[in-house]
Amino acid sequence: MPAGAELTEINYKGYYSAYRSSSANIEIWIANTDDDADSAPVFDTTEMIKIVDQEISITSAGSAYSPTEIMSFELAEPFRYTGGNLRIVVRAESDGSTTNFEADPTGKTYYKENYSSWEAMDASSASSTDMVVVNMTFSNSRRYTGVVIDQADGTPVSGAQITLSSDNVKYTGTSDEVGQFEVPVIQHAKDYSLHIAASGYHPLHLELVDLSTPLTHQLVKSVDSIELPEADAEQPDEPVYNIQGVRVDDSYRGIKISRGRKVLDRR
Repeated sequence: MPAGAELTEINYKGYYSAYRSSSANIEIWIANTDDDADSAPVFDTTEMIKIVDQEISITSAGSAYSPTEIMSFELAEPFRYTGGNLRIVVRAESDGSTTNFEADPTGKTYYKENYSSWEAMDASSASSTDMVVVNMTFSNSRRYTGVVIDQADGTPVSGAQITLSSDNVKYTGTSDEVGQFEVPVIQHAKDYSLHIAASGYHPLHLELVDLSTPLTHQLVKSVDSIELPEADAEQPDEPVYNIQGVRVDDSYRGIKISRGRKVLDRR
């Protein structure tokens, strides 16, 4: 899976053959890590992100020859994968019989168990077994992020409409109160152009953007949004121009350039 993919669901297959159902409290933590698979087991979840904390009920299902899904969790918030290895810690408290999980003998799962207390379990030594298979669902979307600011003073521009376009495919977003935005992109293999529009500013258009690189985009205020001084009475025969540089006479209304400065004639 590519770096930047987002984990949205996690499930375990196996079988449970007891005659009565079992209730369990399941907690799952996850973290991106640079450690390799042969590193010493880590049970400390202090620096990890808890993605599951849920009461479940497990009923008789599956067999050793035909494992079936026995635990499935949809994440409340996606977890972003950064491209290395993943560390997963599961803590389960159950009133039932043993649940058998689908496993892969080419790897190891380290575990602790104790029937008296969590403290006793934490103090016990770890054992190992075949690696439990974890089935994960990742969203294909990536997020194009950035910031929109005023070119003149660097203040954030909120409410800017962000549009990524590639032929008939479009993704949109809006900058927040500090000018930041995120645009989810599902078809990330395409080339996208960027268009930013905000009230009081000239639109910004870029033909090609790198979705993996967050950028700060500067917008220039439009003429209509700039506070201009009122026009003074021009001296006779003094040349006056419009903003296109064309000389105009006294009947012209709007923005003029007179005596080296822009003025607004509202008459």
